[in-house]
Amino acid sequence: MASRKFSELLKKMPEASRTRVETRVRQELLEMSLRELRQLVGKTQTDLADDLETTQGQVSTTEGREDHLLSTLRRYVAALGG
Repeated sequence: MASRKFSELLKKMPEASRTRVETRVRQELLEMSLRELRQLVGKTQTDLADDLETTQGQVSTTEGREDHLLSTLRRYVAALGG
């Protein structure tokens, strides 16, 4: 079976279905932890620490927190390519 990009499949869906799928994808992303996001893009804590110019321990601490500053989230997501 040939593989297809998710975006290509979305384009072929009826509008109502596409809206439901996009809403669900956004919800899933919002519910992910920082650790899950990092793992999804295939980076280790050490990789991310290098990108953020910090330590692996600080990345671990950040991922373990329940409450984050927006500036921290912005830097974290940017380092993941977002």
